[in-house]
Amino acid sequence: MQELIDAHAGGREVMDTADSLLRVGIEQIESGSDFMEAMAKAPAAAERQVTQDAFKRIIDARHALRLQLLRLCLEQGLTPREIGERWGVSRQRVMKYKAELDKNQVAAPDLNTVVGYALTGSDSVR
Repeated sequence: MQELIDAHAGGREVMDTADSLLRVGIEQIESGSDFMEAMAKAPAAAERQVTQDAFKRIIDARHALRLQLLRLCLEQGLTPREIGERWGVSRQRVMKYKAELDKNQVAAPDLNTVVGYALTGSDSVR
């Protein structure tokens, strides 16, 4: 859960930076600066990639946590139907996650390794 909180914090930092750049762009346009000239100076491609990477880290960390929570629910004896009802998703969705858990069960790394990979994208963790 802490890893997801950390991913959220990183995402907020990226969004704050993007908001600052957008505000500068608004000020430049409102002051009469040429829009295309302002855009040429902006690091739009780099900022877009940083934003996409932050979203991916959050999504990956959420998914890793979801699988770990599913494992706990199953260990506590809940059925896929019960889990689906409590999580507000279909039983089929729970079964899909369970199949992913089962597939990775043999060589499943611990939660910190899974989430570490999700946050860094490093292939060396696999």
